[in-house]
Amino acid sequence: MAKYELDNKMIYDNTYKLENTVVHIIAPELNTPEEIEKILEEYHRAGYEIWKDYLKKKNKELKK
Repeated sequence: MAKYELDNKMIYDNTYKLENTVVHIIAPELNTPEEIEKILEEYHRAGYEIWKDYLKKKNKELKK
């Protein structure tokens, strides 16, 4: 996210000027290793649930 200086001026990660347009790029804040681990666990849990649902559907199809 953009940061503020003491005079409340925005600091951007990058700024591009294209003719009459100015584009400011704001990158997300970096996560701590603990936050990254929690995010990965949530992804894995979601993937596992999707896989379980897929297997249930396939098993039902095979039993028909």
